[in-house]
Amino acid sequence: MADSEDHSLQDDQYQALRADYTALRQMYDCLMQALDLAPIYFYLLDQDSRTILLNRQFAAFYDRPIEDMLGRTLAEMHANRPEANKIIANVRSVIESGEPRVWRNYEITDPDGRQYVADLHDIPFVDADTGEKRLLGIGIDITEHKELERRKLEQARIDQDLLIARQIQRNLLPGEPPALEGLDLAGWSEAADHTGGDYFDWMPLPDGRVVTSIADVSGHGVGPAIVTAVCRAYARAIFHGDQPLCDLITRLNNLLCHDLPPDRFVTFAAAVIDPRTCVVDIVSAGHGPILFYHAATDRIHTRPADGAPLGVLRDQSFDQTQHIEFQPGDTLVLVSDGFFEWPDESGEHFGLDRLTQAVADASQPSARFAAKDIIEYLRQAVYTHVGPVKQTDDMTAVVIKRSTV
Repeated sequence: MADSEDHSLQDDQYQALRADYTALRQMYDCLMQALDLAPIYFYLLDQDSRTILLNRQFAAFYDRPIEDMLGRTLAEMHANRPEANKIIANVRSVIESGEPRVWRNYEITDPDGRQYVADLHDIPFVDADTGEKRLLGIGIDITEHKELERRKLEQARIDQDLLIARQIQRNLLPGEPPALEGLDLAGWSEAADHTGGDYFDWMPLPDGRVVTSIADVSGHGVGPAIVTAVCRAYARAIFHGDQPLCDLITRLNNLLCHDLPPDRFVTFAAAVIDPRTCVVDIVSAGHGPILFYHAATDRIHTRPADGAPLGVLRDQSFDQTQHIEFQPGDTLVLVSDGFFEWPDESGEHFGLDRLTQAVADASQPSARFAAKDIIEYLRQAVYTHVGPVKQTDDMTAVVIKRSTV
């Protein structure tokens, strides 16, 4: 009877131990499953930096199964890697000091030579059962975060450079127009990006005349912005004295042909204004249309672009000078194609017809618009047409108007 009772007791103890083991195993499996799912590297090392426990992410970094990693030392895992000695020394220093450490921005190389960056949290402790020193490690892969941070810093630097470039380009535009007896002159330009490929300019000549110009470099952005600065500098150096305007444009073209790459060109128009006679001479190098409102007949005369743009054909002759005698109320409008090629949400451009009508409406004597008011009227007409559509090309305008008295 006693033997039967002892056997029954042993059986109950066995079943209890088995149940405890099963519960502990389930807890262990659940813990490991959680660690395997967590986006971290988890590792448990002994005082000889030998792995006791690790998760799949840690093993996957070394491209080995967990079973092959258990019991290996850091020296074995990092053999022939440049950071091996550093990693081993760091682990030993944490275990020996007993002080936890966080290693920020730690650079690690995987077996294929790929570089990773991680934050490593090393926590020393003493095994309660054996009294041996241990290290619990948690690594967080921040490679993508650091790359995103690097890109943000790089983009911030680029944005700052573009902001400076934009300010420099804006400063190259002329200030207040010169006062012209009986004539009113205005200009405006707005780049689609930080910097643009359009510009306008005016410059008094020694004999009292004024030369104004407008240019549109192919494309928009930093590259065209540099070309506009070069074109402006050349034009300012050339436009002086009493040489015919067509000869000056030919010279400007040859200089740009020498400097510009094959995929760049400049549409350009220059007008020499004589305020004493209210006569304007214009030469167009592929820039158009040129819109002239004749107040006496209440009609718009449209002249297309003449010749090839600058920077295309060396030694090209520009001999098609337009000679315009301004009568009271007459208006000349020069714009870049950003005005009439800006589409609305349906894809329909503002177009030359709408532009021509807007010029006619703004130039009416009854409108009593100054040159700068005409530019503003044209801008608002375009903005109304395109609605919320973002500006896709640079916009520039120059207006010359003779007063009605």
